[in-house]
Amino acid sequence: MNIEFLFDRVNRFQSPVRLLYASHYTADDHCRSGRQTMDSWTLDAPLTEAGATRVGKGPWLSRGPGWAHLYRPGSYIHHDTSGIKSVSHESAYICFEGGEELGFGAMTDNEDGFARIYDPRFLIFGRICAIAEVMTRGGMQREFGALAELYGIADLLCAGCERMPEGFFQLRPELLAGDSPELADRVYRLLNADYARAWTLAGLAAVLHVSVSTLAHEYRRSTGGSVMAALQAIRMRHGQRLLREGESVKETARRVGFGDENYFSKIFRRRFGVPPGAFRRQAGAPDES
Repeated sequence: MNIEFLFDRVNRFQSPVRLLYASHYTADDHCRSGRQTMDSWTLDAPLTEAGATRVGKGPWLSRGPGWAHLYRPGSYIHHDTSGIKSVSHESAYICFEGGEELGFGAMTDNEDGFARIYDPRFLIFGRICAIAEVMTRGGMQREFGALAELYGIADLLCAGCERMPEGFFQLRPELLAGDSPELADRVYRLLNADYARAWTLAGLAAVLHVSVSTLAHEYRRSTGGSVMAALQAIRMRHGQRLLREGESVKETARRVGFGDENYFSKIFRRRFGVPPGAFRRQAGAPDES
């Protein structure tokens, strides 16, 4: 019997913990006002300004950078993104089953069934992005890797958070120590501003005036992911934007830093589940001449 089929049976019928969906997205895809009832456990974490959220009959809460929300199934939420002026909104979320088994029941034991978590180092955002990246892979690496990351998030929240008198949670001081947030922010801003450049880890470290080992270690400790994976994600998001605007696949690949159009197409399809040409057509762009 196929081993992946066996793992699927164990995951679906014996383990109550199951990852349903993971997404790392930009504003033009998901940033909309609206109301919804959560069908599953959901954890979302914005990297940039995300408007405001109201859970149940509670107050409106600002969704600025560093504020993650954990929702129980059945939570009723209202998003208001009308106040967002920037078009570069970025966030990430995961949907899963088995939150009680992961220890999230105690964190969401209020009337509205949710937890608000202050995470100025974006550790939660980084972990969710890592899950979204693992989900683009195939086979056993995808299944086991995603579950391992999900359990890692559970350890971070249950063991690494403390409830504040105001009612929200905050990562413990020892997790907030150090200068990793500033370095991670500098890396993100630099890559996002010059994503077409042929970056290497050594070249980026030289620009940031740190060693290669410091850059790699501190970035992963701060975000849960690698610098090169972050660069690829940034390039893919800008690739989506260019394709929507009508740019050809070949020119899009060149403009986001891929010298090989075929390799760009391979990575794009792996990440988004559709070839760039088909994505371009679905977005309503005119036919390439």
